[in-house]
Amino acid sequence: MSNTNNYCVKCSKTYPDAKGECPHHKIKLIPEPPDTFIGK
Repeated sequence: MSNTNNYCVKCSKTYPDAKGECPHHKIKLIPEPPDTFIGK
């Protein structure tokens, strides 16, 4: 599994091809969706 940062908190979406920045918001992407959104 790669450890690239490609999850946008504003989109709530992962961009596999993004280079560490959201193509829409131009903000820094994070490694994974936060667990708090998964409903634990």
